[in-house]
Amino acid sequence: MPAPSNGVELYKIVNGKFITNSAAGGIWKNPDEKLEPGEGAIVFNPGSRTFTANFRGELLQGDLVNRIPAGLSIKGSLVPQSGPITSGLQLQLSPFDNLYQWKTNRYEVYTYLPNGTWSPSEPLIRLGESFIIRANQSATWSR
Repeated sequence: MPAPSNGVELYKIVNGKFITNSAAGGIWKNPDEKLEPGEGAIVFNPGSRTFTANFRGELLQGDLVNRIPAGLSIKGSLVPQSGPITSGLQLQLSPFDNLYQWKTNRYEVYTYLPNGTWSPSEPLIRLGESFIIRANQSATWSR
């Protein structure tokens, strides 16, 4: 990511716990931290200066598996697609797992139900968007 403004923080969930990488003087505290395909992060920008993060690399091909651990994780699609999370992007969760999607100024909570539907509705994921999952048991997201 580009040299961020002072106070910008990047949050990832590793082994169920949040870790933070903060910026000062246009430099990340941990400049070697990586965001791997299928991982997600939350970026907190306390200032008014916006910045754009461009991601580049080769498209993954073949049988792709994104492992979803039990507990909290931040995930995103392994392939650059948008659409409904289950019927389009093929994520299958267990009943009563939750997906948290950022909506302007808050997280919207979606719950996967035993009949294979979502409450209040199936989340629509945008291209490049990550989201938080609270899974009752580990799962795999195969593409």
